[in-house]
Amino acid sequence: MGVKHQATLVNFQSFCLLGQKQSVNRAWKGLWVAIVSEVWCYVNKVVFKGGVVDADEIFSLAHFKGWLCLSIR
Repeated sequence: MGVKHQATLVNFQSFCLLGQKQSVNRAWKGLWVAIVSEVWCYVNKVVFKGGVVDADEIFSLAHFKGWLCLSIR
């Protein structure tokens, strides 16, 4: 089981809030990118560098990256 690129693209494209302004949805998609990229980096760390899975750390890093993304805008 895995994630196919097409499934990821469809997930990203459907990650929006109906009835909201374009700017709100742009920020929402930015959060999606921040969370998914952080999870991806963390998985690479665990797989290739012998890291240990820590759900709290993943959440904290994704939260921080999402906050940075929103604060820049």
